[in-house]
Amino acid sequence: MLKPSLFLKLIFIGSTLALNLLLIPLPLQAQDDPVPPGTGGTGDTKPGGTRGTCLGDTTSQSLTALIPAIEQRTEQPLELTTLPHPTVLIYIPKTEAKIVKFIIVEDQSNKPIYKTEINLQKQPGILAIEMPKNQPELKDEVVYRWTVSLDCTDSIDPSVQGWIKRIQPNPELTQALQKTPAEQWLVYAKAGIWYDAIATLATLRQAEPNNPQLESNWQELLQSVKLDAVAKAPLIQP
Repeated sequence: MLKPSLFLKLIFIGSTLALNLLLIPLPLQAQDDPVPPGTGGTGDTKPGGTRGTCLGDTTSQSLTALIPAIEQRTEQPLELTTLPHPTVLIYIPKTEAKIVKFIIVEDQSNKPIYKTEINLQKQPGILAIEMPKNQPELKDEVVYRWTVSLDCTDSIDPSVQGWIKRIQPNPELTQALQKTPAEQWLVYAKAGIWYDAIATLATLRQAEPNNPQLESNWQELLQSVKLDAVAKAPLIQP
């Protein structure tokens, strides 16, 4: 097996070919090194506001989107999903805010698709924000922009954003996804479909919180896209 650092470099060099990799049969094992998405893009994982007292002291971890670090990208900020109602994962730091706001809009027209407010617990951790199935579906091949912000009363609301596009899985990907649920996250990762990969793995971790292999896979996936700072954060419920 290649060393993780060399393996990831090879993946990013061939990023423009990521969606074609499924045309070649690949050995899929949940123990393999995770493959980061190769679509070339991301939102800003750092907050877009000031801390004030809303986020406490300046030494704590920032509000962080669980998407590949922006310095790793050279093209349009964009990650993929195959789902009509995808899930966005956000690290919520220790904060005085009691509400987190989520909105997703069509990037070109700025037309809102879905927005919600979620009550926060005091515990910091990773929050999964899922678009409900009774809301409008994301259209194929349309770029959307989402924003997550903390509702602060005494300072500018810290926020993060990212871009997402829905694609239809090709026959090879559809066949590969017939694997067991424990392997599906890796299928998505190898296809460069970031949102589905991390959300699937997060769901597996919630179902089996004491599974050491899932924990190892999670750590490696986040570290591969420079999210080391939040890789050990717990998954939290609203």
